[in-house]
Amino acid sequence: MRCLRATSFLLLILAGSASTAWANKVTKLDLLEPSPLTVKVKSVSGEMYDLVSNTDPLEFYLSADCRFDKKAGFQEHELNELRFSTGALNTDLVSPNLQAKKLGYWLRTPLDHKKFVLKTKYRAGPGSSQFTDPIKACNDELARRFFNNPNTSREAILAKGFDLKVPDGGQLKVTLTCNPVVKAGFSDFGDRTKSFDLEIKCLPSAAAKAKLVGGETVEIKSFNVVRPKANAKCPAKVSFKASITSQAQVSGHAWLEYLPAGPGSPPAGVGKKVQWSMKKAGQATSSFEQPWNPDSGKWIKGKTRLVVSWKDSRGKTWTEKSAPVSFERRCTATGGALAQAPKIDGGTVQIKNFAVQKKKAAIKCPGKVAFRATITSKEKTSGQVWLETVPKTGRPHPVRGGKKRPWSMKKPGQATSTLEQPWDPSEKGEWIAGRTRLVVSWKDAKGNTYAARSRPVDFTRQCTKTFQFAPTRR
Repeated sequence: MRCLRATSFLLLILAGSASTAWANKVTKLDLLEPSPLTVKVKSVSGEMYDLVSNTDPLEFYLSADCRFDKKAGFQEHELNELRFSTGALNTDLVSPNLQAKKLGYWLRTPLDHKKFVLKTKYRAGPGSSQFTDPIKACNDELARRFFNNPNTSREAILAKGFDLKVPDGGQLKVTLTCNPVVKAGFSDFGDRTKSFDLEIKCLPSAAAKAKLVGGETVEIKSFNVVRPKANAKCPAKVSFKASITSQAQVSGHAWLEYLPAGPGSPPAGVGKKVQWSMKKAGQATSSFEQPWNPDSGKWIKGKTRLVVSWKDSRGKTWTEKSAPVSFERRCTATGGALAQAPKIDGGTVQIKNFAVQKKKAAIKCPGKVAFRATITSKEKTSGQVWLETVPKTGRPHPVRGGKKRPWSMKKPGQATSTLEQPWDPSEKGEWIAGRTRLVVSWKDAKGNTYAARSRPVDFTRQCTKTFQFAPTRR
């Protein structure tokens, strides 16, 4: 009896082995030629890369074959299932069941070098270790470029963007299941994994461009002289036009630089600095003028360039220089002689008279003390005027609460003006003495400053008392 039982058990094992031999088989599965995958990363903050904006489709070729070894030869079947997976990517073919016709992926076996195009979307999470993090790759390269070129700001690098290539940056896995009938032992699996390259586009950042203030922020697009060759009544001015672009809101100074250009040309130097600003990124056109008054009536050459300066967020000053432009001017003669520049010096302007309108008066304080001044000038000139207090001891100083004000003479001659000095001493009801003088300043063509001071004038003022009555109670 024991022998019969052993024999029966052996027969059962053999029967099970025969069933297994009939199982479906994956006889062929080749994953071929995955193309590089393009991933686009952008910077929303303008400070670092922080978002994957797009991933392109992933293309590859597949050859596969499922066969059922039931009788002599191989019998082909149509009931198969393909699964696609890749770390950190979602695809539009996640576990498609190829038995369902409505999905549109009915595949006959064998499958011979068929092209697949998978739509992809980046996601971080499980399986991402098999996929290079594109955001981290962009930020690592950003840090490397900034370290190698510290004179270029991060904003400048982000504003331009850059591309990266990562060999074998991702992996694609394809799994084929042969399962024509739902029955134990009738299934077979096969899978293949292939690496593909990543092409990461770290996109230019508009937010960084808006913040950009650095050595690459400002560019002089053009700088030209209005008339390259011309006659001029001297003293004259040479006009220039400049076009300046900026990648961000910025402000600074601009000036002309004079370069040697030959006999009689102005000596090397710089013109007056003027302020300039760009309220927003873009392009603006500006005009500049160079004084011109050589001593000769011959054709004189000049060479000039424009310089623009600005500061970045760290306080560092940057400059941009244009290419030099050349020109020629000839000063024409006037009245048989060459027009001469007006001679302005320390004796050009004089204060003919300065007097207080009332030497002694009672006024309501705070009040003002009025003066009359007459000024003469031998030439057209301009400058500033102000009042100074002259104490009995110590040095004169500008009157308290007073301000400097501009003045000008359009032509040689004389002009009379009224000036006022604030008056509000702490002692009320007492007669207070004052002594004041007038100061006038002006400049010549080279920027030298001259000044004239009047004799001090004396006066007395009394601040009248004011009374406040208490409100009547009702």
